[in-house]
Amino acid sequence: TQGITPPSPVTLTITDDDTPSVNLDVDGNGDVELLADILMIIRYALFFREESLISGAIGLGATRTTHQEIDPYIKSLYPPSQ
Repeated sequence: TQGITPPSPVTLTITDDDTPSVNLDVDGNGDVELLADILMIIRYALFFREESLISGAIGLGATRTTHQEIDPYIKSLYPPSQ
């Protein structure tokens, strides 16, 4: 699509104690769930935005529940543009 630059790939850095330095709990409910958090990350990579980004993908007990909260959180997972 003209005028849209795809985001850079997400890189997980593993520390000495094997703890990932990236929190993939996109909706903030304390769990990383395939059909919630990971689905939204995949949708984001495929340029889903606004309601289509989060539709049917918010986990129970989420603290981030709107696209206005989730979009910038997912964007923060990507390395800064160069």
